[in-house]
Amino acid sequence: MIIALYITAIAILVIADQVLKYFVVLKLEPIGTLNFIPGFIQLRYMENTGAAFGIFKDQKAFLLTLSVFILGICFYVIFSKNFRGIFYSTGAAMMAAGGIGNIVDRLTRGFVVDFFEFTFIDFAIFNFADILVTTGAAFIIIELLRDMNKEIKSKKESSIKDV
Repeated sequence: MIIALYITAIAILVIADQVLKYFVVLKLEPIGTLNFIPGFIQLRYMENTGAAFGIFKDQKAFLLTLSVFILGICFYVIFSKNFRGIFYSTGAAMMAAGGIGNIVDRLTRGFVVDFFEFTFIDFAIFNFADILVTTGAAFIIIELLRDMNKEIKSKKESSIKDV
């Protein structure tokens, strides 16, 4: 039952990503830039043939292969009983949705549509799928740190009992 919930959430998030990108292409591509929250963020149409921060530019086959590999890991985490923490599965589902959203772009357009741009700092332009991947990775890191903390506490308690 819980796996069906994650699969449904992934589907909804991928659809949301693609709907956002559809409207960005339809409405933003012709004008280029739109001030969204003045002094904070603007919407700027950009075609990204690379990955984060423009790395691996024009490396479509490599990026698709890497994305599918990471997607496999995400689904393993979702379906595996080895990863019981809620942050593992939720993070993996978010990463899967973001990965699928960007894979759809690469396959259908040949590039990823990016559109969020911070105006108060010099930072990469990104999209909703990127937010999902980043937030999902943060969730997994949080769960890993929690697990490491539990393991350290457990070792301390067992070493105290041994004394």
